[in-house]
Amino acid sequence: MALEQVLSASLAVEKQMYLALSEALDLTRELLDSLQRQDQVSVRLNLSLRQESVDQLNACRDALKRQVASLPPREQAALRGLLNGESSGDSPSARALAQQVERNQALWTRVVQADQSVSRRMGGEHSYYQRQRQK
Repeated sequence: MALEQVLSASLAVEKQMYLALSEALDLTRELLDSLQRQDQVSVRLNLSLRQESVDQLNACRDALKRQVASLPPREQAALRGLLNGESSGDSPSARALAQQVERNQALWTRVVQADQSVSRRMGGEHSYYQRQRQK
């Protein structure tokens, strides 16, 4: 597959990731709201739905790994750099991919922040993030 085709396919996957991240953020916020209301049914439902978003993110990540692996070594390094947010690329499609990666990274940060709130609310001292801080 030509590099431009792989860049276009990677952009499509990154857009799918953005949708999954947006869904995960919304569900995490709803989960926090359910916890505050002490609505255990909604908590379980939101956790289950959020897992679907996480599974979709994992599938996207796997698709990107396959796309990288399909390229010759030099182009693999270029695509890896774009996907890791380390370069912006030279072509319009590479720049579009780099911009989408940047948007996804910013959204990922917001998802993690919301998840930290949920984890601390649910786990208190035994929260995953609290334990990470203690290490």
